[in-house]
Amino acid sequence: MIRLISLPMFMTFSISTVLYFFILILHFKKDIVTRKSLKIFLFLLTANTIYLLAFGLFLNSENNLEFLNIINRILIISSIFIFIFFFHFLTIFFSLRLKRIVVVFYGFGLLFSILACINTSLFLEKEFLKTSIYYTGLQFGIFFKLWAVFAISILLSSGIALFLGYRKNIKNNKSKPIFFYFLVLSTITWIIAGVTDSLTAIQIVDFPPLSWLGSLLLIANVLILIFETIDNLNFKINNLYDQLIHDHLTGCYSKSYFEIELNRIIHGLERVNTINCLVFFDIDNFKIINDTHGHLCGDYILKEIIRITTHILRPEDILARYGGDEFMILLTNIDSHEEVKHVVERIRKNIDQHHFIYHHKNINCTCSFGAVHFDDSIIELHVNNEHLFALSDTALYNSKKNGRNQIDVVKL
Repeated sequence: MIRLISLPMFMTFSISTVLYFFILILHFKKDIVTRKSLKIFLFLLTANTIYLLAFGLFLNSENNLEFLNIINRILIISSIFIFIFFFHFLTIFFSLRLKRIVVVFYGFGLLFSILACINTSLFLEKEFLKTSIYYTGLQFGIFFKLWAVFAISILLSSGIALFLGYRKNIKNNKSKPIFFYFLVLSTITWIIAGVTDSLTAIQIVDFPPLSWLGSLLLIANVLILIFETIDNLNFKINNLYDQLIHDHLTGCYSKSYFEIELNRIIHGLERVNTINCLVFFDIDNFKIINDTHGHLCGDYILKEIIRITTHILRPEDILARYGGDEFMILLTNIDSHEEVKHVVERIRKNIDQHHFIYHHKNINCTCSFGAVHFDDSIIELHVNNEHLFALSDTALYNSKKNGRNQIDVVKL
C-alpha cells in the first residue's frame, strides 16, 4: 500500500474533523453557519469514515493481493476528497471568495479518481512493489506523482485558507493575533513534516518526531479555536442577557426583569414575612417637554431622574423602567409603613427641586407617585403581580387627579 497518510497524519485528520464538527455545531446553534457548510462538512465526515473503514480492512487483508488492489484505490479516492471537502468547508466557514479554486480542485479530484479506478502504468499498476523503505503498495507512474503534488497543493491551500480566515477575524476583532501566528507555525510544520514525505516519494523531512509535533500543534490550534468560539458565544450570551434585564437608554432594570423579581419576592413571603412596597411613578406633562424641547431633551430628563432616584435607593431595592416615562420601584424589607412614605417623598422632593439644565435652559420637571404596601397577607388574599400593578396604577391615577407632583399610598 502506498502510505497515503502516516499515523500522526491520520490521527490529525480524524481528531481535527471531530473538533471542527463541534465548532460547527456551536455556530450552527446560533444560526451563524449556513446549511451549505454543514452539508459540506457531512460530506467530509463521510469521506473520512470511508477512509477509516478502508484502512481497517487493509490492516486485516493479509496477503489477498486482489483485495489489497481495490482497497488501495479506495484509500486514494477517499483521501483526495477528504482534502477537497476540508478546503471547501474552510472557504465557507471563513466566508472566503475562493469559489473558482474550489471548482478546479473538484475537477482535478474527479479526474484523478477516475484514473485511480484504471490499471495503467501511468498512474497505478496492478503490481506491488518488491522492496521499499517508506512505501509498500502498488507500482505508481508519472501521473500518480502529479496526483501527489495536487494533494500537497490542496493542503497548502487549506493552510492559506486558515491563514486568510484568521487574518479576516483579527481585522474584525474576533480573534487574537497570538492564535494567528500559532496557526501558521502549526500548519507549516504539519504540511512539511507530515504530508509531503507521506504522500509522495518527495522526501523533504525524514524526522518522525517532527511529524508528530506538527500534528499535535494543529490539533492544539483547533482546540484553541474551540475555546475561543465558546468564549465568543459566552460573550454574546452575556450581552444578550444584559440587554434583556437592563433598559438600553437609562441603564436601569427592564420591565421583564422587574416582574421576575417581584414574583420572587411574593413567593418568598411564605418563608420570611416582611413589609414590601411597589411604587409606580411617571413624569408629569412629559409629552409637553418632548414637544417643546425635543426628544433628546426627553431622554436627558429620563436619565437624570434615574440617577436621582438610584442615589436615594438602597442597593437591595429595584428600579426599573416600565415603559416610556413610567418607572417602578420595589422596596424590600421595609421596617414600617411610615418609612415607605418617607423614601418616596424624598425621591419626589429631590426631583422637584433638581435643576434640569438642557442646552443652557432650566426645565421644570415633577413626578407623581402611586405606592402599595404588601406583606404575607397577599398570599391568603391570592394577590399576584397583576393585582399589585393595578393597585399601584390606581394610586398613581389618584395622585395625578389630585394635582400631580404628589404621593398616594394604598395598603392591602
